[in-house]
Amino acid sequence: MAEDLLQIIHELERPSTRGALVTLVAIEGSSYRRPGARLLWWDDGRRAGGISGGCIEADVLAHAEEVARSGISRHVAYNTDADGDPVFGLGTGCEGRLDLLIEPLDQSPHPLTRLPTLWRQGLRPCVSLDWRSPGQARTQVLVPNGVAVSQSDSRVFTSVPEPPIELWIVGAGDDVQPLERMAANLGWRIHIFDTRPALLTPSRFPSAVLHTFAHGNAPALPAAWRAPAVVLMSHRFRDDLEALATLAQVPAAYVGLLGSRRRCERLWAALEERLGAPAPAPLVARTRAPVGLHLGGDGPASIALSILSEIQAVLCDGDCVPLAHRERPIHELQGQRSPGSLGE
Repeated sequence: MAEDLLQIIHELERPSTRGALVTLVAIEGSSYRRPGARLLWWDDGRRAGGISGGCIEADVLAHAEEVARSGISRHVAYNTDADGDPVFGLGTGCEGRLDLLIEPLDQSPHPLTRLPTLWRQGLRPCVSLDWRSPGQARTQVLVPNGVAVSQSDSRVFTSVPEPPIELWIVGAGDDVQPLERMAANLGWRIHIFDTRPALLTPSRFPSAVLHTFAHGNAPALPAAWRAPAVVLMSHRFRDDLEALATLAQVPAAYVGLLGSRRRCERLWAALEERLGAPAPAPLVARTRAPVGLHLGGDGPASIALSILSEIQAVLCDGDCVPLAHRERPIHELQGQRSPGSLGE
Protein backbone atom coordinates (compact mmCIF):
# COMPACT_ATOMS: atom_id res chain seq x y z
CA MET A 1 0.00 0.00 0.00
CA ALA A 2 2.99 2.28 0.26
CA GLU A 3 2.79 3.23 -3.41
CA ASP A 4 -0.85 4.32 -3.04
CA LEU A 5 -0.11 6.24 0.13
CA LEU A 6 2.69 8.25 -1.47
CA GLN A 7 0.41 9.19 -4.37
CA ILE A 8 -2.34 10.17 -1.94
CA ILE A 9 0.07 12.31 0.08
CA HIS A 10 1.21 14.00 -3.12
CA GLU A 11 -2.40 14.81 -4.04
CA LEU A 12 -3.19 15.99 -0.50
CA GLU A 13 -0.42 18.55 -0.94
CA ARG A 14 -2.30 19.91 -3.96
CA PRO A 15 -5.66 20.69 -2.37
CA SER A 16 -8.82 21.43 -4.25
CA THR A 17 -11.96 23.15 -2.99
CA ARG A 18 -13.61 19.98 -1.77
CA GLY A 19 -12.72 16.33 -1.32
CA ALA A 20 -12.99 13.16 0.74
CA LEU A 21 -10.66 10.43 1.96
CA VAL A 22 -11.88 6.84 2.17
CA THR A 23 -10.13 4.37 4.51
CA LEU A 24 -10.66 0.61 4.56
CA VAL A 25 -10.81 -0.06 8.31
CA ALA A 26 -11.93 -3.70 8.51
CA ILE A 27 -12.38 -6.80 6.38
CA GLU A 28 -14.07 -10.13 6.85
CA GLY A 29 -13.51 -13.03 4.50
CA SER A 30 -11.81 -12.34 1.17
CA SER A 31 -10.58 -8.86 0.28
CA TYR A 32 -8.36 -7.55 -2.52
CA ARG A 33 -6.94 -4.87 -0.21
CA ARG A 34 -5.91 -4.87 3.44
CA PRO A 35 -7.12 -2.60 6.26
CA GLY A 36 -5.40 0.75 5.92
CA ALA A 37 -5.90 1.02 2.14
CA ARG A 38 -7.14 4.46 1.12
CA LEU A 39 -8.89 6.20 -1.75
CA LEU A 40 -8.73 9.97 -2.25
CA TRP A 41 -11.28 11.98 -4.26
CA TRP A 42 -11.18 15.68 -5.16
CA ASP A 43 -14.12 17.50 -6.71
CA ASP A 44 -12.00 18.51 -9.71
CA GLY A 45 -11.88 14.85 -10.75
CA ARG A 46 -8.48 13.92 -9.33
CA ARG A 47 -8.29 10.66 -7.40
CA ALA A 48 -5.58 8.43 -5.98
CA GLY A 49 -5.35 5.04 -4.31
CA GLY A 50 -7.97 2.32 -4.09
CA ILE A 51 -9.83 0.15 -1.60
CA SER A 52 -10.78 -2.83 -3.80
CA GLY A 53 -9.92 -4.36 -7.14
CA GLY A 54 -12.14 -1.74 -8.74
CA CYS A 55 -15.47 -3.51 -8.21
CA ILE A 56 -16.95 -1.04 -5.70
CA GLU A 57 -15.01 2.15 -6.42
CA ALA A 58 -17.77 3.80 -8.48
CA ASP A 59 -20.27 3.41 -5.64
CA VAL A 60 -17.71 4.48 -3.04
CA LEU A 61 -16.92 7.64 -5.00
CA ALA A 62 -20.61 8.55 -5.01
CA HIS A 63 -20.55 8.34 -1.20
CA ALA A 64 -17.30 10.35 -1.13
CA GLU A 65 -18.87 13.13 -3.19
CA GLU A 66 -21.79 13.34 -0.75
CA VAL A 67 -19.45 13.38 2.26
CA ALA A 68 -17.39 16.16 0.69
CA ARG A 69 -20.55 18.16 0.00
CA SER A 70 -22.07 17.70 3.46
CA GLY A 71 -18.88 17.81 5.53
CA ILE A 72 -20.20 14.86 7.56
CA SER A 73 -18.17 11.65 7.83
CA ARG A 74 -19.82 8.38 6.94
CA HIS A 75 -19.42 4.65 7.63
CA VAL A 76 -20.25 2.39 4.68
CA ALA A 77 -20.21 -1.42 4.65
CA TYR A 78 -20.12 -3.65 1.58
CA ASN A 79 -20.95 -7.34 1.37
CA THR A 80 -19.33 -8.38 -1.89
CA ASP A 81 -21.13 -11.69 -2.37
CA ALA A 82 -24.66 -11.15 -1.07
CA ASP A 83 -26.61 -11.17 -4.33
CA GLY A 84 -29.88 -10.97 -2.47
CA ASP A 85 -28.95 -7.93 -0.37
CA PRO A 86 -30.73 -5.00 -2.06
CA VAL A 87 -28.61 -2.41 -0.23
CA PHE A 88 -25.00 -3.55 -0.11
CA GLY A 89 -24.98 -6.78 -2.12
CA LEU A 90 -23.04 -6.04 -5.30
CA GLY A 91 -22.85 -9.67 -6.40
CA THR A 92 -19.13 -9.52 -7.20
CA GLY A 93 -18.54 -13.04 -5.91
CA CYS A 94 -15.56 -11.92 -3.81
CA GLU A 95 -17.09 -13.41 -0.65
CA GLY A 96 -16.09 -10.73 1.79
CA ARG A 97 -17.24 -7.76 3.82
CA LEU A 98 -15.53 -4.39 3.79
CA ASP A 99 -16.00 -1.58 6.31
CA LEU A 100 -15.09 1.91 5.10
CA LEU A 101 -14.83 5.26 6.80
CA ILE A 102 -15.19 8.34 4.59
CA GLU A 103 -13.97 11.66 5.98
CA PRO A 104 -14.32 15.11 4.39
CA LEU A 105 -11.08 16.90 3.63
CA ASP A 106 -11.50 19.98 5.73
CA GLN A 107 -8.01 20.01 7.29
CA SER A 108 -5.17 21.85 5.61
CA PRO A 109 -2.62 20.45 5.59
CA HIS A 110 -3.97 16.95 6.21
CA PRO A 111 -2.07 15.04 8.95
CA LEU A 112 -0.98 12.34 6.47
CA THR A 113 1.27 14.88 4.74
CA ARG A 114 3.54 14.74 7.81
CA LEU A 115 4.54 11.13 7.13
CA PRO A 116 7.46 11.66 4.68
CA THR A 117 9.16 14.10 7.07
CA LEU A 118 8.78 11.69 9.97
CA TRP A 119 10.08 8.77 7.89
CA ARG A 120 13.17 10.80 6.96
CA GLN A 121 13.76 11.29 10.69
CA GLY A 122 13.81 7.51 11.16
CA LEU A 123 10.46 7.46 12.95
CA ARG A 124 7.63 4.96 12.44
CA PRO A 125 4.52 7.02 13.17
CA CYS A 126 1.13 5.55 13.93
CA VAL A 127 -1.94 6.83 12.09
CA SER A 128 -5.15 6.90 14.12
CA LEU A 129 -8.63 7.38 12.65
CA ASP A 130 -11.10 8.21 15.43
CA TRP A 131 -14.79 7.67 14.68
CA ARG A 132 -16.21 8.07 18.21
CA SER A 133 -17.90 11.41 17.53
CA PRO A 134 -20.85 10.73 15.16
CA GLY A 135 -20.24 12.21 11.74
CA GLN A 136 -16.82 13.55 12.70
CA ALA A 137 -13.93 11.23 11.78
CA ARG A 138 -10.57 12.57 12.92
CA THR A 139 -7.18 11.50 11.59
CA GLN A 140 -4.11 11.91 13.80
CA VAL A 141 -0.46 11.03 13.25
CA LEU A 142 1.12 9.91 16.52
CA VAL A 143 4.91 9.82 17.11
CA PRO A 144 7.12 8.25 18.13
CA ASN A 145 5.43 4.91 18.12
CA GLY A 146 6.23 2.03 15.78
CA VAL A 147 3.25 -0.11 16.78
CA ALA A 148 -0.46 0.45 16.40
CA VAL A 149 -1.98 2.10 19.45
CA SER A 150 -4.11 -0.32 21.45
CA GLN A 151 -7.70 0.87 21.53
CA SER A 152 -10.57 -0.78 23.38
CA ASP A 153 -13.12 1.17 21.32
CA SER A 154 -13.72 -0.47 17.94
CA ARG A 155 -14.51 2.97 16.49
CA VAL A 156 -10.82 3.84 16.51
CA PHE A 157 -8.70 2.37 13.71
CA THR A 158 -4.92 2.51 14.01
CA SER A 159 -2.15 1.44 11.67
CA VAL A 160 1.58 1.94 11.18
CA PRO A 161 2.08 2.66 7.46
CA GLU A 162 5.42 1.52 6.12
CA PRO A 163 7.44 3.87 3.94
CA PRO A 164 7.97 2.61 0.40
CA ILE A 165 10.81 0.27 -0.45
CA GLU A 166 14.06 2.06 -1.26
CA LEU A 167 15.93 0.63 -4.24
CA TRP A 168 19.55 1.59 -4.85
CA ILE A 169 20.97 0.46 -8.19
CA VAL A 170 24.69 0.59 -8.99
CA GLY A 171 24.91 0.80 -12.77
CA ALA A 172 23.08 2.85 -15.38
CA GLY A 173 23.27 0.59 -18.41
CA ASP A 174 20.38 -0.11 -20.74
CA ASP A 175 19.30 -3.16 -18.72
CA VAL A 176 18.66 -0.90 -15.73
CA GLN A 177 15.94 1.01 -17.58
CA PRO A 178 13.20 -1.67 -17.34
CA LEU A 179 14.18 -2.24 -13.70
CA GLU A 180 13.70 1.47 -12.97
CA ARG A 181 10.37 1.60 -14.80
CA MET A 182 8.95 -1.44 -13.01
CA ALA A 183 10.15 -0.27 -9.60
CA ALA A 184 8.58 3.13 -10.23
CA ASN A 185 5.26 1.46 -11.03
CA LEU A 186 5.50 -0.26 -7.64
CA GLY A 187 5.92 3.10 -5.96
CA TRP A 188 9.48 2.42 -4.79
CA ARG A 189 11.98 5.22 -4.19
CA ILE A 190 14.85 4.70 -6.65
CA HIS A 191 18.45 5.92 -6.57
CA ILE A 192 20.89 5.06 -9.37
CA PHE A 193 24.71 5.32 -9.05
CA ASP A 194 27.31 5.17 -11.81
CA THR A 195 30.80 6.40 -12.62
CA ARG A 196 29.63 7.44 -16.12
CA PRO A 197 27.76 10.77 -15.97
CA ALA A 198 26.69 10.51 -19.61
CA LEU A 199 24.41 7.59 -18.71
CA LEU A 200 22.82 9.34 -15.75
CA THR A 201 20.18 11.44 -17.47
CA PRO A 202 16.53 12.09 -16.58
CA SER A 203 15.48 11.04 -20.05
CA ARG A 204 16.88 7.55 -19.40
CA PHE A 205 15.70 7.32 -15.80
CA PRO A 206 12.79 9.71 -15.25
CA SER A 207 11.71 8.29 -11.87
CA ALA A 208 15.10 7.98 -10.16
CA VAL A 209 17.46 10.23 -8.23
CA LEU A 210 20.83 10.06 -10.02
CA HIS A 211 24.28 9.98 -8.39
CA THR A 212 27.78 10.05 -9.89
CA PHE A 213 30.80 8.65 -8.08
CA ALA A 214 34.45 8.38 -9.08
CA HIS A 215 36.87 5.48 -8.95
CA GLY A 216 38.57 5.39 -5.59
CA ASN A 217 35.68 7.21 -3.95
CA ALA A 218 32.80 5.34 -2.41
CA PRO A 219 29.33 6.29 -3.65
CA ALA A 220 27.77 9.08 -1.60
CA LEU A 221 24.77 7.27 -0.16
CA PRO A 222 21.53 9.21 0.30
CA ALA A 223 19.53 9.42 3.51
CA ALA A 224 17.07 6.53 3.45
CA TRP A 225 13.53 6.22 4.77
CA ARG A 226 14.20 2.54 5.48
CA ALA A 227 17.03 0.06 5.01
CA PRO A 228 17.34 -0.16 1.22
CA ALA A 229 17.45 -2.97 -1.28
CA VAL A 230 20.66 -2.67 -3.32
CA VAL A 231 21.41 -4.24 -6.69
CA LEU A 232 24.92 -4.16 -8.18
CA MET A 233 24.61 -4.36 -11.96
CA SER A 234 27.14 -1.95 -13.46
CA HIS A 235 28.79 -4.71 -15.54
CA ARG A 236 32.06 -3.09 -14.38
CA PHE A 237 33.91 -5.18 -11.83
CA ARG A 238 35.69 -2.23 -10.26
CA ASP A 239 32.47 -0.23 -9.80
CA ASP A 240 30.64 -3.17 -8.23
CA LEU A 241 33.59 -3.80 -5.89
CA GLU A 242 33.62 -0.14 -4.81
CA ALA A 243 29.94 -0.31 -4.00
CA LEU A 244 30.21 -3.66 -2.23
CA ALA A 245 32.99 -2.29 -0.02
CA THR A 246 30.71 0.60 0.93
CA LEU A 247 27.89 -1.79 1.75
CA ALA A 248 30.18 -3.60 4.17
CA GLN A 249 29.72 -0.52 6.38
CA VAL A 250 26.07 0.35 5.60
CA PRO A 251 23.03 -1.65 6.73
CA ALA A 252 20.93 -2.83 3.81
CA ALA A 253 17.83 -5.00 3.83
CA TYR A 254 18.84 -6.83 0.66
CA VAL A 255 21.89 -6.92 -1.64
CA GLY A 256 21.81 -8.54 -5.06
CA LEU A 257 24.80 -9.21 -7.33
CA LEU A 258 24.12 -9.53 -11.05
CA GLY A 259 26.28 -11.98 -12.95
CA SER A 260 27.41 -15.57 -12.99
CA ARG A 261 28.31 -17.50 -9.84
CA ARG A 262 31.96 -17.36 -10.90
CA ARG A 263 31.89 -13.55 -11.17
CA CYS A 264 30.14 -13.27 -7.79
CA GLU A 265 32.81 -15.48 -6.19
CA ARG A 266 35.55 -13.30 -7.69
CA LEU A 267 33.81 -10.22 -6.31
CA TRP A 268 33.68 -11.68 -2.79
CA ALA A 269 37.36 -12.67 -3.00
CA ALA A 270 38.35 -9.17 -4.14
CA LEU A 271 36.32 -7.63 -1.32
CA GLU A 272 38.04 -9.79 1.31
CA GLU A 273 41.44 -8.94 -0.15
CA ARG A 274 40.57 -5.26 0.03
CA LEU A 275 39.27 -5.51 3.61
CA GLY A 276 42.08 -7.79 4.74
CA ALA A 277 39.45 -9.87 6.50
CA PRO A 278 36.48 -12.10 5.73
CA ALA A 279 33.43 -10.33 4.36
CA PRO A 280 31.19 -9.15 7.21
CA ALA A 281 28.69 -11.85 8.17
CA PRO A 282 25.65 -9.52 8.04
CA LEU A 283 26.52 -8.52 4.48
CA VAL A 284 26.95 -12.14 3.42
CA ALA A 285 23.65 -13.10 5.04
CA ARG A 286 21.62 -10.48 3.24
CA THR A 287 23.26 -10.89 -0.20
CA ARG A 288 21.77 -12.89 -3.07
CA ALA A 289 24.40 -13.90 -5.59
CA PRO A 290 23.39 -14.26 -8.35
CA VAL A 291 20.44 -11.93 -7.92
CA GLY A 292 16.85 -12.82 -8.77
CA LEU A 293 14.32 -15.65 -8.84
CA HIS A 294 14.24 -18.29 -11.54
CA LEU A 295 11.08 -17.25 -13.39
CA GLY A 296 12.11 -18.27 -16.87
CA GLY A 297 12.18 -15.86 -19.76
CA ASP A 298 15.06 -13.90 -21.19
CA GLY A 299 16.06 -10.31 -21.86
CA PRO A 300 16.34 -7.18 -19.70
CA ALA A 301 12.63 -6.96 -18.84
CA SER A 302 12.47 -10.57 -17.70
CA ILE A 303 15.62 -10.11 -15.63
CA ALA A 304 14.16 -6.97 -14.07
CA LEU A 305 10.99 -8.85 -13.15
CA SER A 306 13.10 -11.63 -11.61
CA ILE A 307 15.07 -9.13 -9.51
CA LEU A 308 12.05 -7.18 -8.30
CA SER A 309 10.16 -10.37 -7.49
CA GLU A 310 12.97 -11.56 -5.24
CA ILE A 311 13.25 -8.18 -3.50
CA GLN A 312 9.49 -8.12 -2.91
CA ALA A 313 9.57 -11.66 -1.50
CA VAL A 314 12.54 -11.00 0.80
CA LEU A 315 11.38 -7.66 2.16
CA CYS A 316 7.70 -8.58 2.48
CA ASP A 317 8.20 -12.12 3.84
CA GLY A 318 6.85 -13.85 0.75
CA ASP A 319 7.44 -17.57 0.33
CA CYS A 320 7.25 -17.60 -3.51
CA VAL A 321 4.73 -20.45 -3.40
CA PRO A 322 2.02 -20.29 -6.09
CA LEU A 323 -1.19 -19.09 -4.46
CA ALA A 324 -2.98 -22.11 -5.93
CA HIS A 325 -0.70 -24.31 -3.80
CA ARG A 326 -0.84 -22.23 -0.64
CA GLU A 327 -2.71 -23.99 2.18
CA ARG A 328 -2.94 -20.96 4.46
CA PRO A 329 -5.11 -17.89 3.65
CA ILE A 330 -3.61 -15.43 1.20
CA HIS A 331 -3.83 -12.74 3.89
CA GLU A 332 -3.50 -13.65 7.53
CA LEU A 333 -6.49 -11.46 8.44
CA GLN A 334 -8.84 -13.22 6.06
CA GLY A 335 -11.57 -15.20 7.74
CA GLN A 336 -11.64 -12.99 10.82
CA ARG A 337 -12.53 -9.45 11.72
CA SER A 338 -9.67 -7.01 11.67
CA PRO A 339 -8.61 -5.53 15.04
CA GLY A 340 -9.71 -2.18 13.67
CA SER A 341 -13.24 -3.45 13.02
CA LEU A 342 -16.25 -1.29 13.68
CA GLY A 343 -18.80 -2.63 16.07
CA GLU A 344 -22.24 -3.41 14.71
